[in-house]
Amino acid sequence: MRAGHLSLTALLVAAARAHPDVDGEALSLLPAWVAVLTRLAGGALASPLALGFGAHIRLRTRAIDDVVRRLDAGTTQLVILGAGLDSRALRMPEVARLRVFEVDHPAMQRYKKARLARRYGMARELGFVPVDFERDELGAALEQAGHRADEPTCFVWEGVTMYLGAAARDKTLDAIAARAAPGSVVAATYVTPDLTRLGRLAGSAAHFVFRGIGEPLLGPVTTADLASSFSSRGFQFVSDEGANRWAERFEPRARHLLVLHERLMVTERV
Repeated sequence: MRAGHLSLTALLVAAARAHPDVDGEALSLLPAWVAVLTRLAGGALASPLALGFGAHIRLRTRAIDDVVRRLDAGTTQLVILGAGLDSRALRMPEVARLRVFEVDHPAMQRYKKARLARRYGMARELGFVPVDFERDELGAALEQAGHRADEPTCFVWEGVTMYLGAAARDKTLDAIAARAAPGSVVAATYVTPDLTRLGRLAGSAAHFVFRGIGEPLLGPVTTADLASSFSSRGFQFVSDEGANRWAERFEPRARHLLVLHERLMVTERV
């Protein structure tokens, strides 16, 4: 994202999630003009012209919500990396026993804190951790914010890895490993190098669009390489699912809309 500006993709993702069966809080977190456009646009983000973006984001949200709902009772903390306008601390009863830490770029954090100034979420505690993943030390920032490295944590890494170069991704993985007590879970989404099911031309077009809005796709990665990165840091594989599987589980009618090759890998610290 451009320095000092809100992330355009964060706004689009929140708009796509704004469905009463998925995220009833999304509209309240958007700037007023974006919320109005979202209401007026209706199902535009779900149309084929949007390349299935709306359906994809809804399904991704549901898949990660399911991971959070299934957390072991011993998990005490939820760290949301690249939180954007994530609303889990506001809408999920399952976080009532958790300390929630939202990590994101300082500009996004300032905006979101202002939006939440007079609101109370469901989380036991909600903390904001400003971090630039390309430059700052994530581990030190979490420690300063009160995160406990000796208690099990769920790390949600949703829609972030594709914007990080390999060095920044590895640096973040190192920080997660250093803060993850045994039993901690990581739910990480990632895009594979082929990017879409529409072929190389569509993938090139997607890269062009994301570069144009100042959020280039730097980090496509294969499933094998990401699994190896987690394994080498003491995490065991739990599951890996793509959007088609999310559709089978949550919204079968949306399957024909799906275009993006994004997957969700879940691992656990041993």
